[in-house]
Amino acid sequence: LRGLTSDENYQAFLSFDNLYALLTLGFMASFLSYYLGYQMISLGISPNWSRSVLTIMLVALIGSGMLLAKYLWSLLISGIFQFRELPNIQNQDLTHFLMLLTSGCLIISLIDFTFYNFYSEALRSVIVMLYVIMLVFFQFWMVLKLDKIYSHRKLMIISYLCTTEFLPGFII
Repeated sequence: LRGLTSDENYQAFLSFDNLYALLTLGFMASFLSYYLGYQMISLGISPNWSRSVLTIMLVALIGSGMLLAKYLWSLLISGIFQFRELPNIQNQDLTHFLMLLTSGCLIISLIDFTFYNFYSEALRSVIVMLYVIMLVFFQFWMVLKLDKIYSHRKLMIISYLCTTEFLPGFII
């Protein structure tokens, strides 16, 4: 991919491959959140297997829909401010990065299942800290990648928008 141009490097976001990646990431993240005990939705149902599967599927669809909405939002912002490739860098790279990170964290959860029967709080803490560290790393990596494409003036506008407009909404 290093030798490809940016047009050849990214697929159309609404292509079958990318939508499949979004759904896969949604299901992987849903399983991981179910393992960690951070359910997005509390349906007030008993924790048996058949209802847990429905909850996991619902959370996966909501998570995939949120990633799709994030792409549409960044497409709108990039159209307004004329930032080419920003939606692809921000969303497709993040999707692939999160798939790799979530796969590693699911392997850690399988280790917890195999040796500790899902009772290891240390491994759960490792997964959460790994996510925090890697997402901070991704933000710096994204700025370095954007630095190759945009002028410094546009990067200042992006950083201003991120710190004053998007960051408070992301924190909330």
